[in-house]
Amino acid sequence: MDFGVVSRLGLLANGIGVAATKAINITLTFLYRNGLWIRDTDARKLSDWIFSFLGHYSVLADLSVRRGKSRFPMYPKNHMVCHDALEIRKKAETCEWQLSPLATSCQQQEDFIGKPSKLSRSTNIRQAHRSVIWRSMIKIRFCLLDSGKDQRGMDAYMG
Repeated sequence: MDFGVVSRLGLLANGIGVAATKAINITLTFLYRNGLWIRDTDARKLSDWIFSFLGHYSVLADLSVRRGKSRFPMYPKNHMVCHDALEIRKKAETCEWQLSPLATSCQQQEDFIGKPSKLSRSTNIRQAHRSVIWRSMIKIRFCLLDSGKDQRGMDAYMG
């Protein structure tokens, strides 16, 4: 393969990478900026963005393998993501509202990292476990109460 072809493949990959990154950034930004419920029209757009990411990612993976390069260091669960996008699209065809995929996601808030250790350092060593659990539960309760003030949910779309 001559240098011109390799260079063009690199430019192609960069453009596809930009498109994939934009698609997933739009998807995640939308999900984190919206509430628990998603309108059918927004759900269709959401599934389109996810499919756009998956398509671009697949092309990049194919180019990478064809060029004998090692794959990407991060392996997203594309098969599961595809099923999610299909489910979002299917529900959008039959329901006006649907639950955000983030409602059932499993993730740890960055704000919570390090908090249990800080709590454990400020308690009696004999009761550390119980105190950490109680203090964590109190903190979680306040966070849940604050989340009830979130106006982005279904009621925010009315009117």
